[in-house]
Amino acid sequence: MGTRTMSTPTLGALTVPGSMKSSMKISQEVGSLEGLVEDAPPFNAENPLAKREYIKVGNNEHFQIIPSIVHYGGYDIGCVHRQTVKVKNITDKSRRLHILVPKTPFFKVFCEKKGVIAPGMSEDVRIEFVPTEWRYYYDCIRIHSEVENLLIPIHAYPVMNDVLFPVRLDFGKCATDTKYSKTVKLECKVPIQFEFDIAAMDPSMADTVWMEPSSGIVPADGALEIKVYFLPTRLVTYSVQFLVNIAQFNADPLTCTVTGSGFPSKKLDAELGTLAADCKGTERCGVAGKTMAEL
Repeated sequence: MGTRTMSTPTLGALTVPGSMKSSMKISQEVGSLEGLVEDAPPFNAENPLAKREYIKVGNNEHFQIIPSIVHYGGYDIGCVHRQTVKVKNITDKSRRLHILVPKTPFFKVFCEKKGVIAPGMSEDVRIEFVPTEWRYYYDCIRIHSEVENLLIPIHAYPVMNDVLFPVRLDFGKCATDTKYSKTVKLECKVPIQFEFDIAAMDPSMADTVWMEPSSGIVPADGALEIKVYFLPTRLVTYSVQFLVNIAQFNADPLTCTVTGSGFPSKKLDAELGTLAADCKGTERCGVAGKTMAEL
């Protein structure tokens, strides 16, 4: 019986399937294109609501922002400073809103994201601010609603607003039943707008001494004119103290005292003179013969 001899095939004798040949050819072609084809950038999905317009500050037909502008006046580097903003539903129906958070890393927003807010209820938005250096910071929260969108500006700065307002205002002697007015300015010397409100310490004097407007917003690097009115009704000296509150972090209210004296008017003098002439004597009328102080 003969012996069968088996030959060992060499590498050149191996048969490569067609599919493998195609794969090798493609890999060689791809390798030759390295450096010529740029990788596609990663997909970044932007919120379509961010492209809407956000200009209105304060309130719209559905919501009221309290406070409408957030101020961090004075801060400590590396510390967390917190404030809360209320977005209140001022209608008689449940309303939907979307909150777009600040873009910078210095401000973070936390809220329950109710989505739908019942009438009279509010969404509490807590803002945390962590400064890294002494400078001015700005960002905003955008509120998307079914009507006009709202903007909540956020300001942070290392110094307090330099607010100028008179400490004392004197009208002097003024005729009774006559309205007098003076104009003062609420000024701000820093590039930041801020809210204010003015309240009398004695509300019973609201018809005698008052200021208009009693609340509002002072423009950045600007001034707002405020009218102070005085309408004396009696022959006495009036003194009313007002508190001017500034909507900024850790600010003390400003104090302004308004004074003035009621004095007999020419009209009153003429009426008293006519009355005295008609009476023809002190016994018939208890007016003639008396001094103005006694009247």
